[in-house]
Amino acid sequence: MRRFIWEDPGWPTLHVEQTAGSRQLAAAAYGQGSVAGALRAVGLADRGRMQLEAFAETALDTSAIEGEALDPESVRASLARRLALERPGRGTTDARADGVVAVTLDATREARVPITAERLFAWHRALLPDAPRGLRIGAWRTEADDPMQVVSGPVSARVVHFEAPPAARVPTEMAAFIDWCEAPSDVPPLVRAALTHLSFETIHPFADGNGRIGRALADLMLARGNAEVAPYVSLSRQMRADRSAYYAALERAQRGTVDATPWALWFIDCYRRATDETLRSIEGMMRASMFWRDHAEAEINARQRRVLERYLAGGFEGWISARNYTAIAKTSEDTAQRDLAALAAQGIIVANPGKARKTSYRLREGYDPHVREAAAQE
Repeated sequence: MRRFIWEDPGWPTLHVEQTAGSRQLAAAAYGQGSVAGALRAVGLADRGRMQLEAFAETALDTSAIEGEALDPESVRASLARRLALERPGRGTTDARADGVVAVTLDATREARVPITAERLFAWHRALLPDAPRGLRIGAWRTEADDPMQVVSGPVSARVVHFEAPPAARVPTEMAAFIDWCEAPSDVPPLVRAALTHLSFETIHPFADGNGRIGRALADLMLARGNAEVAPYVSLSRQMRADRSAYYAALERAQRGTVDATPWALWFIDCYRRATDETLRSIEGMMRASMFWRDHAEAEINARQRRVLERYLAGGFEGWISARNYTAIAKTSEDTAQRDLAALAAQGIIVANPGKARKTSYRLREGYDPHVREAAAQE
């Protein structure tokens, strides 16, 4: 009895009914165009910061999906060094951060470089610099790794979500996969990226790290399709936000047939949501740039700047209060109250109406992300 897609007689040729996805493709293309248009209104310095943050989100979130927590500042420090951006005093790099950053940048910025087994082996080594002894690194998995399964639950009640092809098939499967990736195609780039990710995750060629490499390959295919927008859209961030749905869609596809239409439609919708998030990020950066330009002569100390930067970026829920000011600025409540009063005296922040026991503040309309979000929801 056939259980998995690789046991289908039609494997490895995957099919997508493109007319079924015309609406989703059009929406995703609109999202890409909107991002491209918004980027043209952003200065080069802001573009550099946006690109760094998008790459950082991709590196952090693709690792977080697999349960690996990287230090955000180490990731950003590694990116700043590789992108030649200055981030003085903002953290040091480590081998794991450097590795995931190297793969993230290589996939997106060197998308036109052919995919080869050697390139994938290099990615694998970069992602697992401190792999435990006995884990095969920089090479396909072997029969010692069989059965290669994706499982969940306690040992006494394991649920097998997927089982990959036997290791003996991996070299042939990967040779065919790489040939398919490099062959000319008239398949829309978003569909091709979806199929690339599904195919790679189904073959599961490595003993570990398949999810991160599979998402990097999807990013590579997306960059081949639209190099202008790709560095600013983090698919991994959206996949992490939709983590349960992502795993469920992937499992359904891997237990289905070679008709990968449902998976492709889910992937395209996920990408469209990622472009929406990118647009919100661009709007936020433009809003912050306008705020700092308009308040260039204001008296703002380092504590106040730290809190205002976090608030402008939508970095915490609710308004600015002494309590969250204290937590972000790492200062006392008395100092927080004085700092907030000083900002209010300059008209930079305004007190919220109401009869709350303790005053909370917001930025003036036009600068405040909370006010914009509330207006958008009405």
